[in-house]
Formats: sequence, structure tokens, C-alpha cells
Amino acid sequence: MCLELGVPHPDHLGEILTSRQIAEWHAYARYVGALPGRMSEYMHAQTARTVAESNRNPKGRRRAFRVDEFLPKRRQIKTRAQIIDALERTFKRA
Repeated sequence: MCLELGVPHPDHLGEILTSRQIAEWHAYARYVGALPGRMSEYMHAQTARTVAESNRNPKGRRRAFRVDEFLPKRRQIKTRAQIIDALERTFKRA
């Protein structure tokens, strides 16, 4: 959420948003499946899914396409070093 909002650390969210607003952002992200910075990716994925589904041959592919199949794949950060590296790259861009 911080990266999406351009906030350097979660502690700074309290200065910008009320706890109710933070709860609303979390509810929005759960409902939509993406935060605003990723909304365009989600909408494009929905469009791609619709096109693919309309052209799907049910004999060749029985299972319907899912939106998440068309979303960009993100690397999973697992170690502390990877987290630090990702943060450094993010803030060098800003």
C-alpha cells in the first residue's frame, strides 16, 4: 500500500490517512483485487480475458480463462536482502 501511495514507510500513513481511510483502502483492495496503481493492469487483464474467452474453443480448452492468467507476474520477495533491494530500487526511481 505504501509503494502504491508513494509513502516511504507505513508509519507515515497515520499522518496522511485516518484509520477509517486505511480500513477502506484494505476493503477496496480485497474487493477489487488491486490498488489504484494496478487498476489499469487489472482492467486490461479483464479485457484480454474477455477476448480470449470469446475465442476459446471449448473442445480444446474446457476450462474458462481467469483474469489472473492475464495479470503481469510479480517476483515474490522472500528474504530480508530482497526486501531491502526492492526498496532501494523503488526509491531510486522516485
